[in-house]
Amino acid sequence: MNTRQWLLSAVALAIGAASLPALAHDRDGRGPGGWHDDGRRGDRVVYRERVVIRERAPVVYRPAPVFYAPPPYVVPRRVIYEPAPVVYAPPPPPMIVAPAPVVYAPPPVYRPAPVVYGPTPGTVVGAIAGAAVGSTIGRGDGRTAAIAIGTVIGAAIGSGR
Repeated sequence: MNTRQWLLSAVALAIGAASLPALAHDRDGRGPGGWHDDGRRGDRVVYRERVVIRERAPVVYRPAPVFYAPPPYVVPRRVIYEPAPVVYAPPPPPMIVAPAPVVYAPPPVYRPAPVVYGPTPGTVVGAIAGAAVGSTIGRGDGRTAAIAIGTVIGAAIGSGR
């Protein structure tokens, strides 16, 4: 296909796509604009909704009945003054207010500070000497174990405990 054929195909498709809405109909078979074509030109049927307004009959209520009665008769009461009743009671017992007993917390118990024994110079010298002796005695694979055992024994002897 050459360029001219592509161009003509594109123009034909564009014209066909643009003309599709002209063929559209509504769901009830009427054409665009809501008119029905029965084959005669110029014949147009228009469907419109009719608006009906109903007025309700006016509702009238009669007034409530009114009853008249004479005003109430008020009889004044007599006021009688009497002395107030006196009630005698025995006097309250005397209140003795004593201060609350003073209670002190027990004194704190002080303990001596714990004694921490650090490495003394004797311990350090004994560990070095024990390591030297263990190195001299040990041979092969047992040499490391001999150094460790000599260090522990020398430190214990050098500390003096």
